[in-house]
Amino acid sequence: MKAKIVTPARPAIQTREELEAAAGQVAALLIERDETAAEMNAALQQVREHFEPRLARLDADVAPLLADVKGWAEEHRLTAFGEKRSLDLLHATIGFRTGNPRLGLRRGVKWNMVLDMLKTVLGGAYVRSKEEVDREGLLRDREALGAGKLARLGVEVVQDEAFFLEPKREDLPAVPGTR
Repeated sequence: MKAKIVTPARPAIQTREELEAAAGQVAALLIERDETAAEMNAALQQVREHFEPRLARLDADVAPLLADVKGWAEEHRLTAFGEKRSLDLLHATIGFRTGNPRLGLRRGVKWNMVLDMLKTVLGGAYVRSKEEVDREGLLRDREALGAGKLARLGVEVVQDEAFFLEPKREDLPAVPGTR
């Protein structure tokens, strides 16, 4: 059985001074977090710049060789592979993987033609018809419709409100307990 960790309740902010101090501490921590993220991104960019040329060279070296191996495999598919889909070699296994089934269009056929044929030949089997509420339209026309009509329709326009704290990045004094 897992032991429960009980965290003591934090005291609520009581005064404007406590609010200022807490908001200042949050602002300082957010700024430090942003600076750390920027530092990390810069380091990651340096790592990318260091390795990308080598990776590009390796990709360029692999591409023609892989094309040659694939060409040989396609040319010798019956004799080398037999009924198998792969061939074990000394340094690698090569083969052909079958992807998931999907529908493709035959030459000269468009999806709207397939839709018409489904309606004609199969009586509409395999044709989807989806009715749904045009939420965007209702929101767009909410003023014209009015709250009363929307209420009769069984909907209301709601907007969430989210609290925010946006640090003032200039002239932020050092706050005790950070950095």
